Amino acid sequence: MLFEPPFTHIHQDGLLGVIDEIGAKKVIQLVGTVNENALVKVG
Repeated sequence: MLFEPPFTHIHQDGLLGVIDEIGAKKVIQLVGTVNENALVKVG
């Protein structure tokens, strides 16, 4: 999802085109944590 539009409108490589690999991994981890917490809240 972070490597598709609208993120690729900023840079063709999506998230990795905007921030470095370490930063991208942190963002992906954060999104995963938010998603897990949302499932706990809903489930």
